[in-house]
Amino acid sequence: MVELSLHNVEGKEIGEISLKDNIFNAKINKYLVHQVVKRYLAGKRRGTASTKNRSEVREELNPGDRKELEGLEQVLTALLFG
Repeated sequence: MVELSLHNVEGKEIGEISLKDNIFNAKINKYLVHQVVKRYLAGKRRGTASTKNRSEVREELNPGDRKELEGLEQVLTALLFG
């Protein structure tokens, strides 16, 4: 067991405490610690990132481009289904 001394607020030794070896003297798994820290930090992120869907991209087109695309859609529809 690991023995540690206890001190009060003034810094005077007031006793000792023994810690279990299987908890406080165990090997550290660096990979596991890395995973836990990354998971913790990922959980703290806001998560507000997003991408635009098809309709949001189409809304950004200026009116001339939009008319051009609508005409192209009509031609393609007529060719495919007409």
